[in-house]
Amino acid sequence: MPKPAINEKVFRDNVHGYIRIPSIIVDEIIDTEAFQRLRHIEQTSMRPLYPAARHDRFIHSLGVFHLGNRAFKAIRRTLPQDLKESLPEPCGEEGWWDKRYYLFILACLLHDCAHAPFSHTLEKYYGLERDANGEFSRLDSEVVNEFGNRQGFKCDFLSSELKGRGAEHEKMSCLLVSRYFRSSIERIFEHLKEIGYLSDDFSTVGDDDVALMARMIIGCPYSSEVTAERSLDNCFISLLNSSSIDVDGLDYTMRDTQSSGMNNWNIDYERLLASLRIRSATRLDECSVSSKGFSGIWLTGSTFKADDENRESCLEINGSFEGRLSDQSDRERFMNLKGVEVFPEGNEIKVDRDEELTVFQNMRQGYEIKTNSSCRVSFDQWSGKVAGVVLKPASVLVNEWGLDDGWEQAYVLSYEKSSISVISGAIEARNSFYRWVYSHPHVQYHASFLQNYLLKMSAKYLCCRKNNSCFAAAGSGDCPPVRCDKSTCSALAQGKPCPGEEEVIFHILGLEGFYNPLEPSKAISSEGDFLFCRSTDDDLNALFKWVYLDNRNNKDKPRSEAIDRYFGEYFARTRKYLLWKSPEDRRHFLGMYPYSPDLVFTDLKGAGNSLLSLDYIFVDERDRKVEFFLKSGCTNLVAINVSQKMKGLDFASTFVSFGGEIERLVDVMAPSSISSKPKEFVYLFSDTPFRDKKNKTRGSDAAQDVEQHLNQTQNDELNVNEA
Repeated sequence: MPKPAINEKVFRDNVHGYIRIPSIIVDEIIDTEAFQRLRHIEQTSMRPLYPAARHDRFIHSLGVFHLGNRAFKAIRRTLPQDLKESLPEPCGEEGWWDKRYYLFILACLLHDCAHAPFSHTLEKYYGLERDANGEFSRLDSEVVNEFGNRQGFKCDFLSSELKGRGAEHEKMSCLLVSRYFRSSIERIFEHLKEIGYLSDDFSTVGDDDVALMARMIIGCPYSSEVTAERSLDNCFISLLNSSSIDVDGLDYTMRDTQSSGMNNWNIDYERLLASLRIRSATRLDECSVSSKGFSGIWLTGSTFKADDENRESCLEINGSFEGRLSDQSDRERFMNLKGVEVFPEGNEIKVDRDEELTVFQNMRQGYEIKTNSSCRVSFDQWSGKVAGVVLKPASVLVNEWGLDDGWEQAYVLSYEKSSISVISGAIEARNSFYRWVYSHPHVQYHASFLQNYLLKMSAKYLCCRKNNSCFAAAGSGDCPPVRCDKSTCSALAQGKPCPGEEEVIFHILGLEGFYNPLEPSKAISSEGDFLFCRSTDDDLNALFKWVYLDNRNNKDKPRSEAIDRYFGEYFARTRKYLLWKSPEDRRHFLGMYPYSPDLVFTDLKGAGNSLLSLDYIFVDERDRKVEFFLKSGCTNLVAINVSQKMKGLDFASTFVSFGGEIERLVDVMAPSSISSKPKEFVYLFSDTPFRDKKNKTRGSDAAQDVEQHLNQTQNDELNVNEA
């Protein structure tokens, strides 16, 4: 019997056209205060450079829902018949797929539900508060306590080998899903059961289901005790959050391109999503192998233990791995190979080269290998024990190796070969933003410096205001006066600890203000007139404006020149002078002045007078590294650390189908054709422009300086003539 039509609400989107969402999801999730908050969270930090790029996390979340909906349906529609028939219970039932569909699209919708204000600028503060033992961040501890070790969650989340533990805002989002939206999700499932979209056996939302949604949001695949069902779930996890292409990255790349007006790749996402396929693989558990010849792709974490009496054998491995050699002479054979690291003790070996073969042949004794990426491994007359996932159907291994137990079905996500150009374009488009837009000096000055510094200053201001204190003179390395004056602090006078800006920031952006809406956090203010709950861009901008105005109007305490100046810069869009605009410009600059130091602030990430100064420092003018710049006219130097967050597509673990045969993308396409290694460098800003020996200015505002100089010269001439 066909299912009845489901009531939907339609959203008009400038990127995807019409986005259709079931009304029950709109009522239970989208129309809530917690989700509507995303309308007040900027999607990007690029607006200082592209003023038209005014888009928010709300519409991005709807866009990811839309793409996730399309992607899941494409996978389900193209499941090969033989794969359908081989699916183990309960994965072979239609009800199982119906339930996974709704869990997945709801995770897509909610993946950013707890995003920090100002795009990614402030999310690091989510993770700075420590837990009671000081071992982990409080946020990580909360995530572990929330989901426990259900289906190995704790082990997978805390695994040092797992790269997909999630960004800070993603961890906050999975907590919000569990603590705030769970009852809404349960009501959605109950409604879907009532109208016939979910069967009775698959209509409840249990703890394991919420933990699966959390895994999807933070990109945490199952890596311990992986069953066939969890192997399928790993495909859905990677579809939302992975080191390869995912629907989150697709949407924000397309949306940022269109909203900014930047000329970028046109991503044919429909072709890409239509090419998604789930393919069969086999998981082995310490199986004994005796093979005359076999070649296959093995996933990350696969292990190979060669027998000691195996000298005539050959094992070739293409990819990154680590291992242990049993014989000293075997170890010496690898010591001078490019990309091979042999440790001085323990006969350990580490190989990091995805495009070259490493050959184990005529080895004197046995050895052990563990793959650190998906590797192509070939056997010839090889015997030993293997464990891991190989991209071959179990029937092939049963026929060739005579396996009868120790294996189970597994699955991987792959793309058809027709989508390779789209994959390339999507990564190029994404990285062009991080290379040329998000690392642009105007964007970095506004976000990495001003917004961080104003938050810190506002927190100090509230703290000092409550304790009838004021800012003291600055110390070394922290030029603007941002320290509490201990001689006037009433808290210290009463023998109480001064909370400082860190505790106040945790009130503004921490967990308490996010998950306890009925008891909103009170900022430390004398009148208690600041309450923060799930802070947005609007909340912080209003706080900045209030601090700016109150400082100017406060007659009882000394006025802070630092607040006057830097808050004024934020609202008036005035900036310091910039010495170079890119890594290339910096190299050219230092080449022009060979006697200048190669400026590298190695202490930048730990700079300032608290753990909250992570991205910038006020340069200590007594530092001899900047003596050259001071002699060239620069003053009040601010250094900003820039680390480009390039998307490094995992070529070894992105799989492409060629007529049914699965290949690693690295086997058919050189990584250098796409990948752009992230660069880390420093911008240097000054109150006054740099002047060379010929008195010429340099910097992004040099033209403005020259114009001011010409105007002043003309005025001087007029004054002389009038006189």
